[in-house]
Amino acid sequence: MSLRVILRILGLLLMLFSLTMLPPTLISLWFRDGVWSAFISGIAISVSTGLLLYLPNRRSQKSCVSATALSSPQCSGRCWHCSARFR
Repeated sequence: MSLRVILRILGLLLMLFSLTMLPPTLISLWFRDGVWSAFISGIAISVSTGLLLYLPNRRSQKSCVSATALSSPQCSGRCWHCSARFR
């Protein structure tokens, strides 16, 4: 697998992780405990790091198998999501 594809997926996962910090932020704001700023800074760090990883690599895609490997009998069930791309 290409390093650029891995960085793109990691960037998406980091941005998705930042969404999971929204409920604690809202709860912190609701109870006025004063910790919401730590959640906001965590969200900002996660989103900015995710964007730095994702944006330069957003167009990189690599198939998990080659077109010649699809003709082999071993590939029949292993990579069904990629095999549809070559039919």
